[in-house]
Amino acid sequence: MVGVFTLLALGSNLPFHRLLYDFVPGFGSFRGSSKFIYIASIFLAVLAAQGADSLLRQQELHRRARNAFSAVSLFLLIGAGIVWLAGSSPTGIWPRFLAVLAQSPDARLVPEALDDRAFVAETLNEAMIAVMIAALLLGGAALIFLLVKDTRRAVSVVVVLSAAELFFFARSQRPSFSLEEAQSPVLRALLPDLPSDARVLQLQTGIYDSLATLVAADGWGSDPMVLRRYAEFMKFSQGQPIDSTTQNIAFSLPSSPLYSLFRAHATIVSNQGAHQAVRLENPLPRVLIVPAHRVSERSDVLEGLAAPDFDPRQMVLLEEEPSPLPDLATTGTVRILKEDSDSLEIEATLSGNGLLLITDSYSDGWRARSVGPGPQAEYQILPGNYAFRAIPLAAGEHRLVVEYRAAGLLPGAVLSLLGLGSLLIALLKFRRKSSIVT
Repeated sequence: MVGVFTLLALGSNLPFHRLLYDFVPGFGSFRGSSKFIYIASIFLAVLAAQGADSLLRQQELHRRARNAFSAVSLFLLIGAGIVWLAGSSPTGIWPRFLAVLAQSPDARLVPEALDDRAFVAETLNEAMIAVMIAALLLGGAALIFLLVKDTRRAVSVVVVLSAAELFFFARSQRPSFSLEEAQSPVLRALLPDLPSDARVLQLQTGIYDSLATLVAADGWGSDPMVLRRYAEFMKFSQGQPIDSTTQNIAFSLPSSPLYSLFRAHATIVSNQGAHQAVRLENPLPRVLIVPAHRVSERSDVLEGLAAPDFDPRQMVLLEEEPSPLPDLATTGTVRILKEDSDSLEIEATLSGNGLLLITDSYSDGWRARSVGPGPQAEYQILPGNYAFRAIPLAAGEHRLVVEYRAAGLLPGAVLSLLGLGSLLIALLKFRRKSSIVT
């Protein structure tokens, strides 16, 4: 498994990566193949634990193991020394190695950084220190195995040293900074004037995390993945074709009538290096009652949204007929009572049948249910205006909860409980067997 996931972590550098991407279901949905190395590291940890357990069971450590530790340690020290001495010059080993890395399409190394002698020297020092620490640990392990005759005690010391090295390495990888450094002064000045559920869209500003640090809603979203419908809608809002839509979209339009559909109150643009807020007119609220609808094919909905006569406060574009059918004369009020990351509790009162439009992104996993008795026994959630949620409501007073419950949630929970139960049974049997042997 270590080998399999390490190969997958190579991503596009793997010869058969394109084959996996095109023909293995779901493989093309992964973002960042390099993250497979994390799964490989979990299996490496299991192998390390099994190796330590095997060593603890041995009466005497094999001489070849000590020699191997010593040889690898010496090799690393000599190699690090050679690179250190020969690598600092512009034509040295290390700058040439960095130049090769910079040519990779997956590299985040800016080619101009190679001209910075201080940067090259710093990366060389960091790399060589890491190699020397590894060499010293291996050499120390070999020395411990040589001097400590009790194999069990020697292995225990090496395991403790290894755990300590992992701890200090992890602790050193904690870069920190003042939160205000990641916050845009323009956004800090803008947000107090906006509703709490307002969205702001940033256009190539380079301050994409600033909204998250200010606990504000980003028009592009802040989820670890992007839903296809929403991504296609956002790409269409930029006047771009939606074919081959990915999570990488170049936002360039400071304003668009389509921005009101996801309740964008402002955009942030860069003007000669300075950030500037552009206020937008007539954004939709998070929830509203809409009296009319029109059914279109999914491929035609986006064009309908861009039509000059389309009024999102009076009409919702759907892909199937709602039940019950809305009445054109319907009026109503709606408000959000409670919310968390996975649900909304909504109260709505309608004079006739209508549509509740929620300007949050649509997904198949959303469900709606009534809280107590109401005009409807069941609620359906439809894709409204291509990427948002529309719920047909009958006349009357409604109190409903809209919550995310993916179809795989219940089977996943059942399987997890079965797995946990099996693990507990196996543990009890193991303890019983151990007590009998004793």
